[in-house]
Amino acid sequence: MKRQILALSLLASCGHSPERKTVFSSNDKVERMAWVSWPDANGFIFCTRRIDNAGNPVGVNGPCWRLDAGETEAKKVFAWAAVGGADSSPANGYPPAWSDRCHFEIERSRLGSKPTPARIWMITPTARELLSEWTPEPTREEKVFALEPSFSPEGKWMAISRVTLKQEEGQRVIEVDAAELREVPACR
Repeated sequence: MKRQILALSLLASCGHSPERKTVFSSNDKVERMAWVSWPDANGFIFCTRRIDNAGNPVGVNGPCWRLDAGETEAKKVFAWAAVGGADSSPANGYPPAWSDRCHFEIERSRLGSKPTPARIWMITPTARELLSEWTPEPTREEKVFALEPSFSPEGKWMAISRVTLKQEEGQRVIEVDAAELREVPACR
């Protein structure tokens, strides 16, 4: 895990062309950048986390936010005990009800003179459907962006997090800019 985070960190600091996107399919286990958690069936928590150049945690996670099903605005979490454990599934994982019939493709984005969108595609046996797309403002300092899905333990809700990775002196900061909850799409 630390090596994959380090690889993402190094990717963020490289001078690759801004038009280059990285696409991950179901065959690739994509390490989750965001720190996210499902403390209960209808609540989703996301936190900022910091890692050093070797991928080790720096300090504690935070600030943290909670988004409940049916809400559009996240609330700041002050009770750290209520945060729970992190979702350790791959960023392109899928709910158990899907088996392996359907999966996701994730396109991470890099900003530059021509920003490209970050996207999540749902791949079914019969179609390829765009689930979400995000093009950050080109004036942002961050360089790597992603959309990452996460599923409630019961498999009813899917959270889509807007994740940014930015470089600071001696560390990388991984933030969830926003998240939305929606029902898990059917695998047809």
